[in-house]
Amino acid sequence: MTVSGRKSKSTAQKRSRKYWRIVLLLSGFIIVIALLVVIFGGLFWVLFPGNPRFQLKRIEVHSDGWWNNRERLIAQRLGVTPGEDNLFDHHLAALRQRTANLPGVARAEIDRIPPDTLRIKITERIPRAFLG
Repeated sequence: MTVSGRKSKSTAQKRSRKYWRIVLLLSGFIIVIALLVVIFGGLFWVLFPGNPRFQLKRIEVHSDGWWNNRERLIAQRLGVTPGEDNLFDHHLAALRQRTANLPGVARAEIDRIPPDTLRIKITERIPRAFLG
């Protein structure tokens, strides 16, 4: 009777040790993943949005019509401030959507040209009539 009691005790201890080993392994894995996310997130911020070398200095607007070379007006309408904003502060999809919502714009393509330029290509709608 004592022999079987010892066996069951050692089996329970083995199971407990195995359980804690698995818990420690998973905890270590989660900690490593969290550290990698923090490190790569910090590196991304330091290299791109937090980098003063990527300060937006120029906006180029290319169009076949009225919007051609109207950089100040486009910057004002999009809420982009050359000289203050970073090139990576704004999401291109949101800027593209805001540009497409401007009157007379059918489609817009927006590209970042490192280190300091935002290029906007506008395809304008064809007017059906002119007033005045």
